[in-house]
Amino acid sequence: MEVAYITMQEIPLDLIGIIDDDPAKQGKRLFGFTIQNPNVISELRPDAIIVTSIMYKDEIVKKLNENSELRVIRYHSL
Repeated sequence: MEVAYITMQEIPLDLIGIIDDDPAKQGKRLFGFTIQNPNVISELRPDAIIVTSIMYKDEIVKKLNENSELRVIRYHSL
């Protein structure tokens, strides 16, 4: 996540939130954002979702594609 955040500083993107389905991480702050539950994605109204997880990327992308019409970008393909 940290490497992704640093790298994305060089790309013209506006980060609007950080999402994690791990309840232990939710509510904590990272890079000035409160980590939130995936249920708030529609409230954030993003233009796209960037998945930064390497280990769970396929599972995350599958869930997002099933539950959202949003554009999903795998960080490692940027």
